Amino acid sequence: MNCQDLEKDLLLFAYEELSREERAACDAHLVSCEACRVKLAETRRLMEAFKEAPRPGPTGDLLAHCRQRLDDALDHEQQPPKCRTSRRFNEAARTRARKLHRVVGEAVLAHPGLQ
Repeated sequence: MNCQDLEKDLLLFAYEELSREERAACDAHLVSCEACRVKLAETRRLMEAFKEAPRPGPTGDLLAHCRQRLDDALDHEQQPPKCRTSRRFNEAARTRARKLHRVVGEAVLAHPGLQ
């Protein structure tokens, strides 16, 4: 590895995003190159400065715009068609459930050991 190769990978090295082999090659070069060690130190200082810098939040206009687009998208979202068959199925299922509940209740009352 030479200085140009390290410079290409410097940010990835600083963020520890290189493979083990690539990192080892960078480490080996850094041992023998003072100029690259200085660049790495400067990069790390800059990374720390960015971490500490205040981050502006979204503006009120951006939030309003995003909310309006979401509202518009929801207004235009197609609703699935209502299916008469599913309504009839649900009504039939409820009727069967009521009958089953009544039959089980009668069976429990009729059997002395289950009371």
